[in-house]
Amino acid sequence: MTRMPPAFLPPHSRLFAHEIGEARFPMNDPGSAPHLMITPTGARVSRIYVCGALTEIHRPSAGGGYVRVADPTGVLVLFIRSRDREVQQTLSSFS
Repeated sequence: MTRMPPAFLPPHSRLFAHEIGEARFPMNDPGSAPHLMITPTGARVSRIYVCGALTEIHRPSAGGGYVRVADPTGVLVLFIRSRDREVQQTLSSFS
């Protein structure tokens, strides 16, 4: 029996904050990839492109932190892991 390749997923998807807030995150096996999000419109998404106004940056001294991004449909709070050095460096360039 021939196995079918996984369904094609775009490298990233553009979503509004409201869509992300209403999305479902089905359970994946720990070793499986990609981790998917299912939007209210039924789109399967593994990565998102976030665009909006950066309204808050919180950087605790222990690393990590979070940012708030707002668009006309809502607000996203995105958490940054302490091991995401590239993200932390980019955020530190903002005043």
